[in-house]
Amino acid sequence: MNNVPKSIGWADYTLNPVTGRCKGAYEYHVERCDKIANLKKPSKIFVGSTHDLFGDWIPQAWVDSILFNCSNPQHTFFFLTKNPWRYSKFGFAQNQWAGVTHTGKPGGDCITDIMFYSEIVAGWKHQPHCFLSCEPLLGDTVDIPSKCEWIIIGAMTGHGRHYQPELEWITNLVWKATKKCIPIFMKSNLKKTWKNQLIQQFPKGVPT
Repeated sequence: MNNVPKSIGWADYTLNPVTGRCKGAYEYHVERCDKIANLKKPSKIFVGSTHDLFGDWIPQAWVDSILFNCSNPQHTFFFLTKNPWRYSKFGFAQNQWAGVTHTGKPGGDCITDIMFYSEIVAGWKHQPHCFLSCEPLLGDTVDIPSKCEWIIIGAMTGHGRHYQPELEWITNLVWKATKKCIPIFMKSNLKKTWKNQLIQQFPKGVPT
């Protein structure tokens, strides 16, 4: 369990029980989940900030175990994937949020079938909370799923950190979200483009 890096901003802690190289030798450190019990204050925990826990190369038993261990009711746990169709194989508690990366790049990129994601969400027996992470925002074609309850917007990080999305893309996405009464969280790396005060809202019921 680590304090959240400034580059994330919307969570209080990150938890990475799985380590390893992409699609390579992975290890599951179940003992890392034990640190959740040490948190006394209700917190926002981003689980899997360094890996896609729902990638096809992660064993289902590991994911089931992580979901079980990340269920303390006083905290809110956020999961994020570029492989949302795998979400349908798991059950989520009400304090576990299932997110998907969608950059809005014309022609598709990280997630090529956002409507399929919507169908998965709608078909879940126990309706989980859902959110979009539009980071980096690479275009103006973000489709918001009907069940979406939160949208995170950010610029490129890492080697492309000097890249900034167009102001028009941000404005249009904010307009779409506002029209649907969906809270928005703008990451601090948008300051160069978004000259007004950053919108940093959290969904109802999430610790602030």
